[in-house]
Amino acid sequence: MANQEDVSLKTDQRWSFPLLKKLLIGMIILHVAFFISYAQKNDSSEVVLSEKLFEDVNIFCWVPTKPDNFKTKAKAVKETWAKRCNKFIFISKIEDLELEVVALPVEEGTKNLWNKTKAALIYIYQNYLNQYDWFLKADDDTFMIMENLRYLLYQYNPLSPIYLGNRLNSSLGEEFMSGGSGYVLSRNALSRFVEIGMLGGKYCKQKNDYPPEDMELSKCLKELNVTDIDSRDLNGRKRMFSLSPEKHLFKDESDSWHPEAVGRNCCSSRTISFHYISPAKMYAMEFLLYELKLFGLKREEDELPFKNYSVELYANESIKQQN
Repeated sequence: MANQEDVSLKTDQRWSFPLLKKLLIGMIILHVAFFISYAQKNDSSEVVLSEKLFEDVNIFCWVPTKPDNFKTKAKAVKETWAKRCNKFIFISKIEDLELEVVALPVEEGTKNLWNKTKAALIYIYQNYLNQYDWFLKADDDTFMIMENLRYLLYQYNPLSPIYLGNRLNSSLGEEFMSGGSGYVLSRNALSRFVEIGMLGGKYCKQKNDYPPEDMELSKCLKELNVTDIDSRDLNGRKRMFSLSPEKHLFKDESDSWHPEAVGRNCCSSRTISFHYISPAKMYAMEFLLYELKLFGLKREEDELPFKNYSVELYANESIKQQN
C-alpha cells in the first residue's frame, strides 16, 4: 500500500512540474510584453509631442518654383520637409497635379517674385484662409525643420496680426524678413495683406519693380500694423538662416549680411531653416535629422513653451487710426 502511494506521488510530481514550468514561462512572457509596451510608450514621447504640435499648430506651406525645377528641387522638397506641413502646394505658371503645383497667371524669375507672391497669397486667402492658422512661404532650395517651427509658433496667437522670420537689414538700413529663410504670416496678417493691402490698394505697392519681394512684403505689412517678430532664441542665436549651414558655421569674409552669424554659436539648437540647399543636401539633411540614431545619448526632455498672447499689439486698432 505504501509503495502504491509513493508511485502515485511520484506520478503527480512528474506531471505537475511541466505544468508549473509552462505557467512560469507564460508569466515571464506577459511581463516582458508589458515591459516592451511600456518602454515603447516612453521612447515615443517625442513623437507624441510632435504629433500634438502637428494638431495644435497647423501650417499651410507654399513654395514658389518653376518648371525647370519640378524634377529636381521641387521633388526633393516634396519628399523631405514638405510632408510635415499640414498642407503644402507649389506655385508656378504651369500645373502639375502629381507634384501639387498650382498654376497662376504669373511670369517666372526673381524679378517677377513680388507679383508671384501677391498672386499666391490672394489665392491662398481665397481658398484656405479659415482652414489653417499659419502660412509659411519658403523657397524650393530652403530646408525647413517643421517641428522647431511649430515649437516657436505654439506660443503665439494666429488671430493676432504678426509675422515671423529672419530679420535682416537692407543697404538702406530698412529691416525686412528674409524670403530665402522662410517667413510665416498669421491668419490675421494674411487677411490684412489681402483685404486691405491688395484689394484696398492703398498701403502695398501694386507694381513689380524693385525692391525684392521680401523687402516689399515687410514694408507692406508694417504699413498694415502687422508686428514683425524675430525668430532668435533666448540666447540671441538665430533659428532661421538665408544661407547654407557651412556659410554660418565657418567665417566667410565676403558675407556682409550676416556678420554676427559665424561659428558654432551662430545657430540655435532649435534651428528652423537653412537656404541654398541643393536636392542632394536636402536628402542628406533629411537622413541626418530624421533617420540617424545616436546610441546611448541621453537627451533632455522636451517641454512646450508658455503661450505668449501678449503680442496683441494692434489686434483691435484700425489702420485708419494709425494714419
